[in-house]
Amino acid sequence: MDFEAVKTVCVDYVMKGFDTLKQLPRPQSGKPLRFVYASGAKAERDQTKKPWILGDYTLMRGRVETQLLDATAESGGVMETCLLRIGLVKSPERMGYITGMLAHAAAGIIGLPLIDIREIGGAAVSAAVHGFDKDTLDNDELIAMGRKELREIGEEPST
Repeated sequence: MDFEAVKTVCVDYVMKGFDTLKQLPRPQSGKPLRFVYASGAKAERDQTKKPWILGDYTLMRGRVETQLLDATAESGGVMETCLLRIGLVKSPERMGYITGMLAHAAAGIIGLPLIDIREIGGAAVSAAVHGFDKDTLDNDELIAMGRKELREIGEEPST
């Protein structure tokens, strides 16, 4: 997929979705709608700091984060946004021993933390249902939130 198509999906569609949700009728309770966005661990909001690896992509992710936070501030309390800074996703059900070792090696080489797909799901559900203390959660915070949520539903978190 060319980068313009990637930007259309990762920027335009996300912002259109946010704007559409912001306009939906809300109950009189005054509770904001929680928007949970899966970003990347290396997203860079400072557009003058282009990373060496995947520079355009990480800047784009950072730009979307900034746009979402700005749109949230401008929503007048209608929306809350939580940005999930996700690392390299692993899926134990789909990864054999060799694939798992390669994922760990690749994560080390490119400097990305690993996170289990179930931990992402648990953290995203927790943020959407229970709320969040800050607008940007890093990979380690997501792992902790996800594991807590998994334990609460009787699932065994990864180690």
